[in-house]
Amino acid sequence: MADTVKMQIKDIRPLSAYVIQLKTQYEERAVSESEAPYSKGPVDNAGTPAELWDIVVEKPKDFEDRAETIPILYHVNTRACPRGAGPRCF
Repeated sequence: MADTVKMQIKDIRPLSAYVIQLKTQYEERAVSESEAPYSKGPVDNAGTPAELWDIVVEKPKDFEDRAETIPILYHVNTRACPRGAGPRCF
């Protein structure tokens, strides 16, 4: 049979305890396609598209949850619409 250890309380001292919640803050960027009917205006595709992290955006407030959609310059093109929304889409 295992030896039993007896514990005795020698002293009780009051101490304060604090709960701390730590949050991290980060930014994530992604590119996704969107479609719209072509309205016969100019098509903005005559340059080099910017890299994701080169696009200037407004600095968010600390630890603010938000999503923002920003069009990328020189990244527009036209093609035939698969859904029959019109003769051309972009």
